Amino acid sequence: MACPALDARAGTGSQIVEGLTPPPLACEPQEMDQLDRLEAMIASRRAGDAGSSYVASLVAKGRAKIAQKVGEEAVETVIAAIADDRAALTSEAADLLFHLLVLLGDAGITLDDVRAELARREGVSGLQEKAARPR
Repeated sequence: MACPALDARAGTGSQIVEGLTPPPLACEPQEMDQLDRLEAMIASRRAGDAGSSYVASLVAKGRAKIAQKVGEEAVETVIAAIADDRAALTSEAADLLFHLLVLLGDAGITLDDVRAELARREGVSGLQEKAARPR
């Protein structure tokens, strides 16, 4: 992708202080965290062969099946938490996040959409936010 701002920066190298990294430009790729990478991997496998891709096999079974898997993983996460089993809780939380990302992707919702909703709620009391929800 062409980036006029990056091209302009490259032409003014003398203005960049050695040893200091200039702030990223909007068109520069940002480093992805693990959840972003997982989301991208899931998106890339959605249309794959259901015989060789777990994600594709879930997608082929439909949103209800994906949602069911999220529910199963949520229950397993709760059971691990109640058992105070840190290792199991960590593992089940990873499974839950994975299946939630599959479900969100199936619904066309991205992590950035979820981040935006969290940002909207930031600084608002949980009780106030819940009371303001439409019934």
